[in-house]
Amino acid sequence: MTSRGSVLATVDAGAATTAAAIIGRVDGRWRLLAAGAAPADGSESALIERLAAELAETDASLAASLRITDGVSDVPVLRAATTPPPTLAVLAGSPRALQVAERLAAGAGWRTIGSHPEAGDPREVTGLLLRPEVSAVLLAADDPPGADERASIDDLVALVAAARLRRQDLPVVLAGAMAARERRFDRLGLDDENAPAPVIAVPVTRGTDLRARVRAVLAHLRAPDGDGRSVLAEAASALAAALDRRVEVIDIGLDAGSRTFAAPPLGDEDGQVATWISAGSGLASGDVVESAERFLGWSSRWADRHQIGDRLHDLRLAPWADAGGVGARIRLVAAAAALDELVAESGGLDAGPPPDVIVIRGGGFALAPPAAVALTIADVVRRPGAVQVVVDHARLLAPLGTEADDARRAELIRDLADDLLLPVGSLLILDPAHRAGAPPVHVDVASDGVVLPLDVHAGTIEIVDLPPGAEAIATIELPPSGLRRTSRRTVVRVSGGLAGLLVDGRGVTLRLPAHGEERRTVLGTWHDGLWSAS
Repeated sequence: MTSRGSVLATVDAGAATTAAAIIGRVDGRWRLLAAGAAPADGSESALIERLAAELAETDASLAASLRITDGVSDVPVLRAATTPPPTLAVLAGSPRALQVAERLAAGAGWRTIGSHPEAGDPREVTGLLLRPEVSAVLLAADDPPGADERASIDDLVALVAAARLRRQDLPVVLAGAMAARERRFDRLGLDDENAPAPVIAVPVTRGTDLRARVRAVLAHLRAPDGDGRSVLAEAASALAAALDRRVEVIDIGLDAGSRTFAAPPLGDEDGQVATWISAGSGLASGDVVESAERFLGWSSRWADRHQIGDRLHDLRLAPWADAGGVGARIRLVAAAAALDELVAESGGLDAGPPPDVIVIRGGGFALAPPAAVALTIADVVRRPGAVQVVVDHARLLAPLGTEADDARRAELIRDLADDLLLPVGSLLILDPAHRAGAPPVHVDVASDGVVLPLDVHAGTIEIVDLPPGAEAIATIELPPSGLRRTSRRTVVRVSGGLAGLLVDGRGVTLRLPAHGEERRTVLGTWHDGLWSAS
């Protein structure tokens, strides 16, 4: 911090959009004073100066007290940036090992191209390693290697070592049994003056999780100084501590996505945090044909994969074009498809207790009606019980996560929690025993002395008008079912938001027709009414 420690600027530079904000200490606490966004190819400093000018025009006395009337060129900036996912060549001794290694790399934010001895001859593998888009190599095998891997380990090491003679800039990660071949790369006679890229061995060690260590190495190799998604772990951890609640942060960007779970400290134990970054879970990431197929699985209006492929291609080329109306709806459907992919990839993160708060970030959610956003989250992230959905509307979390001082980061997020989290609403997803043909579930929603009774039938959704800041008690009475001869009553606390409270009676596992017009019709009954303006 400088002497201008009462004012900070933040920048979150994404693939499509740059978001900036000005925060300052007002009456002894940090507050969000101004926020805005612009296309990613614009000037960050000009965006910050524009926000400062707008603040000075709106509240001249506040701007004067913070000494930003004449601009903010000397104000410290917390900046987080995301970059397009790089490509990792993955080589393994068997198809089984290749599948595991590619999953580890995907969870660390890499795009992957892989091969194994049964998939191609040595010339094809060498060509793969020499592709200009390849930024690093992962050589992986079990330790001890399986019977299907032993014969190929030395051959694969020799191929990569030969490729290093042509690509001295190519980092190599040796995992599992491959780590024992590290010295093979010491005898290549590379020119030390050119500072060849490192060879990183990750052997099996007692008491540690090899897969977690490999993923951590790959994550550091992708972004040594952290990036806009990896630093969300620090921010989410501080947010969980500030709220004293379990937090899940979902980020869906143009070319990648991520999930971060954070739990608050418990007694003398530190809080827990885990992150999964996926290069294939962006609005327009990866192969256009595959993206279009995923999109059509969540669309209620479009059936032509060629038309959607063109729209997704246009979205990648010009993210700011056609942002309203139909364009906003396309973005939200693409976000649902990307989130579905992200949840499927990162299933291991769901093993612990469910979050109390879901924080969403990304352009796919920014332009749609709040109720449509909340319902999209409910479509994909299905857990029984109640969860509050909020949006990091000013995109503060990632920049705040770059603050190196733990105490200052905690102070910033604690003070700014109310400003940076815009409440979308709460989701109340009913028990999985609630099936078609069963009696309705009775729910009483009590707020400010008023009780709203609801009978929620299987397959239906009820929306309760519960404004931001309002709290309510929902009493759920499940009817007798199966071996349970008596009703079961559950009481949960819910919070309001722009979309109110969504009571979801569709069951925890969402049962949708596999494809086609029937699937689109079912999705349309839930979603189309929320887009009346489009």
